[in-house]
Amino acid sequence: MYEINTYRVVICIGSNSSDRERRVDEAEDFLHGLFRAECLFSPILDSNDASGRSGRRYSNSLCLGDFRGDYDELNSILKRYEEERRHPSDDGEVRIDLDIVLFDGEIKRPGTYISPYFQYLYACLK
Repeated sequence: MYEINTYRVVICIGSNSSDRERRVDEAEDFLHGLFRAECLFSPILDSNDASGRSGRRYSNSLCLGDFRGDYDELNSILKRYEEERRHPSDDGEVRIDLDIVLFDGEIKRPGTYISPYFQYLYACLK
């Protein structure tokens, strides 16, 4: 019999668009449906671009949930969500970014994981 494992994941949600808080809210609604309401969200944090590459403000939050499937499947779902919301002339605008930072206890995005905004939001989930 085929068994589907469930994994604990932490997804970073981000946007730097002019309507960034709405975009983050919509992504949270999407993830709420994906995880079947078995998830927690951090508060939304508004901050400067952590990379320093742009002067844009970002809104970020984290989602902690249990996913029934593997990393590649979840990543594909998230990237498809992003792609459906991308506009060809975004010119540096990130309408929505969904990144798996932790998957089953493994750090998948170390740069994000060690960032101050992530650590602050992650502490809010505990």
